[in-house]
Amino acid sequence: MHQPIPIAAGPARLQGAAVSASLEPGRAAWLQRRALADLARRADDMIGIAMSLPFCAVHCLCCERDVRAGQPPQVLHAYAQQLCREIDLLAQRIGSGHELMRLHLGGGSANLLDGSCLAGLVHTLRRHWRMPGDAEMSVECDPRRAGLAQLELLRGLGFDEVLFGVFDLAPAVQRAIGRLHSRALVDDTCGLARACGIERVHLGLMAGLPAQTVDSWRDTLQQVIAMAPARISLQRYRHRPWLAPGQCTIDAHALPDAAELHDLLALGADELGAVGYRWLGADLFVLEDDPLSQAADAGGLRSSLVGHTALPAMPLLGVGCGAVSDLGGTLLWNASRLDAWRTAVGAGQLPVVDAWQAGSQALRRRRAAEHLLCHQQLPAALLDDDLAPVYEALAQQAPPGSLLRLHDRLVLTAAGRFNLPRLCASLAGLPTGLPAPLPAWLN
Repeated sequence: MHQPIPIAAGPARLQGAAVSASLEPGRAAWLQRRALADLARRADDMIGIAMSLPFCAVHCLCCERDVRAGQPPQVLHAYAQQLCREIDLLAQRIGSGHELMRLHLGGGSANLLDGSCLAGLVHTLRRHWRMPGDAEMSVECDPRRAGLAQLELLRGLGFDEVLFGVFDLAPAVQRAIGRLHSRALVDDTCGLARACGIERVHLGLMAGLPAQTVDSWRDTLQQVIAMAPARISLQRYRHRPWLAPGQCTIDAHALPDAAELHDLLALGADELGAVGYRWLGADLFVLEDDPLSQAADAGGLRSSLVGHTALPAMPLLGVGCGAVSDLGGTLLWNASRLDAWRTAVGAGQLPVVDAWQAGSQALRRRRAAEHLLCHQQLPAALLDDDLAPVYEALAQQAPPGSLLRLHDRLVLTAAGRFNLPRLCASLAGLPTGLPAPLPAWLN
């Protein structure tokens, strides 16, 4: 066992594609006002909400999210009340004519909130915006704390996808990352979700964890396949203790090295593909009848800050502590410190603290990166003449064997799938040093 490969620690930039950080914290509130005013003028636009619920029962050692573990119920209730207040503030600025077509609750274990909190949040959203029956509604839950009544409530509120974090089922790996649960518990929880009518059960796995071996990983994959989830995400562990202090307790020498991590990822792709799961983007596997698979066939698959979607592009509003908004060419970050976020919302202010405004070239680069992520190819026509050097850099400096160059496009090879986050991040060319969280394929 050796140090993890560089890709797992963060995407390397291709020469000629890097840009320096250009955050403008002093202009964040002004950029937000301008972006929200523009959205208010487009009253018929659909919108999405990404709600940050940064609470977990315990903080898993492998996690790089900024979560608050073991908080008492009164803290969670107060947070939910202030989320409703932030939603009210947003509605005052963008109006109530929008359709809310996408809602994601995540950033931690949303099911730590009790039923009254969860219902109150959804009812506040419905009070301001229309939520049609075909809206995409997803929620991240801890399978160890998901019961029948809670899952019934979530389905009744409209959630059609529930993501249960599993990571790994091998006892040695679970002990190494501080997250213990049995296969039977996860299987039972999946069954409860289906019994409640939740259409898509989504299980999250992670490769590259300490003590993982090819044999133990194969066993985990086979157990997860037997649970028949609709979707499986296969993320890479990124050992970055300077960003996630909890990872300091993980022995870096116990992590898989570059070759071992590649073998784990390849095994995951092979095992899942053999039983009918289709590999989308960098880390998502779905069944062939999944709407995302159908969208990929039709050329309509997209990716956003909260994952893949079959819906058209729309503004994504981040709500909550540490949430990120994506309003076209503007990225906005809420305060990540709970006290700062609470103070701003309590004073009737939206809690934005950082912002980045993309120019036209940056927008085109990001669209190209999203196309490569979702469709595994990059037509040269997507990059205009002024971006020809970026196209050439990607073609020439990508890891050997990752891309096949045709006369009018670059096509991702089977081997290149494992380098896809790095390739997309380099192509997107976002400034280095942007605040977390952003998907690995962007930064």
